[in-house]
Amino acid sequence: MAPLLEVLGLTKTFYTTPSLLQILRRGSQKSTLRVLEEAHLTLQEGDLYCLMGPNGAGKTTFLKILCGLILPDSGTLRFSGEKFPFDHLRLHAIFGLVTGEERSFYWRLTGRQNLEFFSAFYPFSRKEAKQQIEELSVLFHMESYLDKCFFTYSTGMKQRLSLCRGLLGNPQILLLDEPTRSLDPVAAQEWRQFIRNVVLEKQKKTILYTTHHVEEAEGFSNRIGILHRGHLVVEGDSATLRKKTTLTESASLFEVFQKVTEEPTDAP
Repeated sequence: MAPLLEVLGLTKTFYTTPSLLQILRRGSQKSTLRVLEEAHLTLQEGDLYCLMGPNGAGKTTFLKILCGLILPDSGTLRFSGEKFPFDHLRLHAIFGLVTGEERSFYWRLTGRQNLEFFSAFYPFSRKEAKQQIEELSVLFHMESYLDKCFFTYSTGMKQRLSLCRGLLGNPQILLLDEPTRSLDPVAAQEWRQFIRNVVLEKQKKTILYTTHHVEEAEGFSNRIGILHRGHLVVEGDSATLRKKTTLTESASLFEVFQKVTEEPTDAP
């Protein structure tokens, strides 16, 4: 079966402007940071794919490029076999992004007012937007919270509203950037069940998410990719990862992660 999404050769370098002190010490050269280098990833329809990696591995940058917030230096994107440009307007229809620490909501507006504001970025009428907001609020059990101010929400409710916003445009692929980062263990487990039962099974979305929690990756996803120094070094289910890293069947995912991230990458 042809993959739903193929990302090939994704490369991104950030340039930083030196401070006055750095200019005086070493001249006016800009420093560079290569975050992604020839990274690749494949998603099948219905995947619940976990992208893992150490801090600074490029996970968040990868997701932001996919949804059009950052332009890559190079790379190819194919969606359902069609080559797609890294254009914000076209990618907006494919991907929805939800982050673990959301700071872009308007705290003194209600949840409904926030969603109505962000719905203006999508190509549908106000009537259609209101209908979609109502449907999402029912699906995510937010009817009694929707007309309360955002600053009164618990962390879990803020995450649900962020999820509603990420699904406003009815994207086919949902991107979750460390969605359980601010949640306690019980709330995190409820969130994972909610994502699987509602978003994956009822809404039939394909999901790509990042996490630092090894146990979350192994118990929640059906495929795992480990990003290291800008390269997707290894991917597959847990058994495949153990085979590719020449570890025994009894090895934990933590041992796999440790082995992969301690060794230099083989990619050029």
